[in-house]
Amino acid sequence: MLNEGEDLAGVLEQLKIAESTWYRWWNQYGWMKAAGARHLEELKAENTRLKKLFAELELDRAMLKELAEGRSDPGSSSPCRFGAGETVRGV
Repeated sequence: MLNEGEDLAGVLEQLKIAESTWYRWWNQYGWMKAAGARHLEELKAENTRLKKLFAELELDRAMLKELAEGRSDPGSSSPCRFGAGETVRGV
């Protein structure tokens, strides 16, 4: 499109892309070829997936640590979500 001599405004209108979006993409990916930009997006997706996995593992570790310390005992004086003898409704 741009290589065929069309002006930028016409191309953006055809693609239904805002000019600000175009310049943001150009600043972020303009120096890359298509394969490099695709690979970068794949790496970002993998990073997001790994961060979620890490957060889940940290929650599991914290839960196991509390269980090992005996915080889940109903009569325990250790800090816990509910006070001693308090019941959870609807469970």
